[in-house]
Amino acid sequence: MTAFVIFERRISRRDGHPLINLHIVAQPAIAWALASYSIILLTYFSLLFTLALYLQEGLGKSALYSGLALVSWVIAFGIGGPVVPRVPARFTPLVVPFGCLVLAVSYLAISLSLFSGHSSAIVLFVLLGFGGLGLGIGVTGNIRQMTAVVQSRYAPDMSGLITTAAQISGVMGIATFGTAYFSLVSQPGPDIASHAFAILTTGFAVSDPAVRPSVAGAPPLAAVGES
Repeated sequence: MTAFVIFERRISRRDGHPLINLHIVAQPAIAWALASYSIILLTYFSLLFTLALYLQEGLGKSALYSGLALVSWVIAFGIGGPVVPRVPARFTPLVVPFGCLVLAVSYLAISLSLFSGHSSAIVLFVLLGFGGLGLGIGVTGNIRQMTAVVQSRYAPDMSGLITTAAQISGVMGIATFGTAYFSLVSQPGPDIASHAFAILTTGFAVSDPAVRPSVAGAPPLAAVGES
């Protein structure tokens, strides 16, 4: 990563065409939004991976069951797209923190339900639905805020940054929380698996950026030569 940044800066100084415009990342509005977006997706991809392990290897459920468990999450996630643009302008700065808070509370509720021994499918599916709602609101709000402060000439750069951040976050999340799950499941059995997954969902809740500086209403980025 360090070598990549150095290489991109050298290309910029030579008036070349870098793969990623680092002037965009240097803007606080973009940096904060991109960091929040990355952390949200880090926990999301980690959930996808570890939930499948927990349900199939830990509880002995089928792959079909594991897939259906995310139906409520996917349906609720789709609400964020049409709802967020309709939020009044005065409430726009609260959209992303609200979505992150809903997602974090959902993770924490799953953790508490597992620690207390209430691991029924209905409870899990309902809580996953709330998590999908929070993710949809948080992701949609973040993308809208990042694109709102970027001039149209930098749209390709911003698109690449958003996609790359999602991919890197997914890899880092799966590697980190996946390794943690395997280290916690020392022996087979539903009780140990539930305990391990409860610890992970607590980690997801703590990791989510429920509060961060807002970039709503920030002015468009200046031209690269003026930055």
